[in-house]
Amino acid sequence: MRTRSVQRLAIAVISASLTLMTLSYATALADTTEAAIPSDFNGDGYADLAIGVPGEDIGSKVDAGAVNVLYGSSKGLTASSDQLWSEDSPGVKGKAYAPNIRKADRFGADLATGDFDGDGYADLAVSAPGARTRSSKVRAGAITILYGTKHGLTADGNQRWSHGNLPGMPTKGDVARFPLAAGDFDHDGRWDLAIGVPHENTGKVIVLSGGPGGLHASGAVVLTREMSGAPAVDGVYFPTAVAAGDLNGDGFADLALGAWEGISGPYIAVEGSVSVFYGGAGGLETVGSQWWTQHDPGMEDGGEGGSFGYSLAIGDFDGDSFGDLAVGVPLEGPPGWTAYDDGDGAIAVLYGSNVGLSANGNQLWLAPPGSVAASYDEQGPLFGAALAAGDFDGDGADDVAVGAPQSGLRSGVVVAMYGGDAGLSFAGAQRWSQDSVGVPGSVEFDDQFGFSLASADYGRSGRDDLAIGVPGEDSSRGKVNVLYGRTSGLSSIHTQAWSQDSSGIKGGSERYDGFGWSVTGSSAGRLSW
Repeated sequence: MRTRSVQRLAIAVISASLTLMTLSYATALADTTEAAIPSDFNGDGYADLAIGVPGEDIGSKVDAGAVNVLYGSSKGLTASSDQLWSEDSPGVKGKAYAPNIRKADRFGADLATGDFDGDGYADLAVSAPGARTRSSKVRAGAITILYGTKHGLTADGNQRWSHGNLPGMPTKGDVARFPLAAGDFDHDGRWDLAIGVPHENTGKVIVLSGGPGGLHASGAVVLTREMSGAPAVDGVYFPTAVAAGDLNGDGFADLALGAWEGISGPYIAVEGSVSVFYGGAGGLETVGSQWWTQHDPGMEDGGEGGSFGYSLAIGDFDGDSFGDLAVGVPLEGPPGWTAYDDGDGAIAVLYGSNVGLSANGNQLWLAPPGSVAASYDEQGPLFGAALAAGDFDGDGADDVAVGAPQSGLRSGVVVAMYGGDAGLSFAGAQRWSQDSVGVPGSVEFDDQFGFSLASADYGRSGRDDLAIGVPGEDSSRGKVNVLYGRTSGLSSIHTQAWSQDSSGIKGGSERYDGFGWSVTGSSAGRLSW
């Protein structure tokens, strides 16, 4: 039986394989006269959208994977100049090797953008967790870097990173996923890339520095969970989520890393934590690092368990110019809830200050009543499984979109919460699904609307917009919905729905492609320098 359906992969998210691809992303200041706009690959002033299609077949290579790129304009995203990238694209280093679904590269499984060479054009990092290394036939995964130009992304100067040229040796277990985040951790004007390797022993993060020629391994930093003060225990997958942003307002991007731990059964993660490393002149530092759990003094907590750190997003939710951290807790339930009940999920919020994150004023937002429906297969709707921060209403305080991809018949919903002087609130919150007025499509089994999320200003209004991945749409062919920001918040006016069946979109639409499995283009980039 095929194991690449979104249903099976979503179930695996809750098990030890942890294949959730959430979109936790950031960008940083380019060493030019202006900051590069988040995910603006061609420098025209509008953010662009990269869409992972890890189940795309490339010729006879099953699930080799691909990435579609849509470019922004004054009228929003457009298929004009759409690109389709794969490991077999002309000039791209490496070669797709996917003889069957059990040995598939899955190029496009995770994405991140940042101006790694400081030329003012955003660049794209693409993970292929099943790829073979350059010096070995071990499927330990690889990262491809495509660089931006005035003409958009190009294969010129592209890079391929794997355990063949990174610290560490190839390990089969590393292929589960490579969560990625970009930020200028040393504030030198060239963004750096954090690469998570959660399935190598108890996990690590490799940080590559940016430079005039792009990313380089010289002085690469390796971080472990224990460096943040966490105890060394078995059953930890670190990191399972990554996010970058300036949490203490010092001009250096900081790095937040989620970890699942304390697995109490094949599908129940009863604990979780977040490690935070702060940036400085020498890059990310272990001095002053933090390790957060829901059991820390002053932290809001719901029931037992919850999977704290499942997803992460950084935004300035109270408008004080310090980055704040939203943490997905998709198995959380109300007080008295136990790990063997159906928790609807929650998000926790830690607020930034001049000394970094603090428990002062932290929040725990359970899924609002009526916003999600119990998942039909008793796994819960997973409210908080995906997060994206952006200023959807343009009021100067960031807002957050929260995905619950298994709500109902795993059709999925997204809840938008709005920020203000007091931080995030359910006041004015919106609930979006494919049954919402003006949103193309309809609620169907296993669509997983909200499986991935990304926010950026793709055009039209000057406010941040929201891209919503729906990788299970149409027998897992997949699609992406885009809601545009207005003064009243996200709106279905001018909404778009993109798939490989859309006019002008390259690639062949096939079952199990998973178009929208990952998306990138986060406006949190303004907090990443």
